[in-house]
Amino acid sequence: MPRRTVTATRLWATTRRRMDETQDLSRLAGAHDVLHLAHAFFAGIPPQDLIDHSKERYVAIEKMVPTGRTLLLELSVGIFGDSGPTRDVMTGKTEHTRGRHHSPASTVRALVAIPQRATSALIFLEHAGGNSASWALITPLKLWLRKRFPDYTWSSETLVETDAWMEAAQLTAVSAVLHGHSPNIEDADVPKVIGKLEHVLTPEGGGKFFPRALWDALHAGRIKRAELFGLEDSEIDDVFVRMEKDGRSKKFALGYTGSPLAKWVLSDAGDAEPSTEAARDFFFELAPDLFTAVGVDWQSEDRYGDWPQEVLSLKLEEDS
Repeated sequence: MPRRTVTATRLWATTRRRMDETQDLSRLAGAHDVLHLAHAFFAGIPPQDLIDHSKERYVAIEKMVPTGRTLLLELSVGIFGDSGPTRDVMTGKTEHTRGRHHSPASTVRALVAIPQRATSALIFLEHAGGNSASWALITPLKLWLRKRFPDYTWSSETLVETDAWMEAAQLTAVSAVLHGHSPNIEDADVPKVIGKLEHVLTPEGGGKFFPRALWDALHAGRIKRAELFGLEDSEIDDVFVRMEKDGRSKKFALGYTGSPLAKWVLSDAGDAEPSTEAARDFFFELAPDLFTAVGVDWQSEDRYGDWPQEVLSLKLEEDS
């Protein structure tokens, strides 16, 4: 299975007269709940609108689960356009032949969360390797909101781990991963083995944390990632760091030099696909800190509660 990561996008609205004053999305213009409107929008979006022929990718909304002040979406995502045989990588045998409109599909989840009186919505997105539903969810929703509420300016941004958390967190481990590694063990009369090779660097001598200077140098690029493990650049595909603060541990994919940590690791390559419940719980684990960072009060009870039938059956006007 591909590595699963999570990103979070903030969505908010302002008026043209007061660009510095964000609006209450649970009662926009005193009457409209954007969370309920998002449910109606995704429920009514035509399937063909989730196919991007120019970039040969697609998304299908398989299921929506509204609870409390959240909306969970289960999605199928994939790419298409290449015809040819689909082979078993272990045996080399062709299992079937695919056409230009056939696609290997991955299941991912997304969560829209808008607490009561919230001036920002957070949209959590699960990514499976290079596949995600970001292009099919956030941009269309934002465009529809702009059309539905033309007196408001709608903005969005990708969130990163908060500076306050990172400044107080300590580095507990660094790992380097090489995918598709095949050791030379044929002389031992063992069939060819292909797997994930992982090097893990942890503190020695009973210590739990590395010196802060190591994280600062690694993040700033003063230390080459491969050299940290005594390897060449070609021997590393991905590098991950694990940070801990107040007993809470988080794992991040290390991006470009100096870039903020914007991808939280849900599962590693080769791990079993996370369940919908595991993905949902991961979103909820991230929610308190990220909502606090954008000035919104998230309560644990925001994840619970049934929606009334009149909200579930809400449909958008044809001309919206």
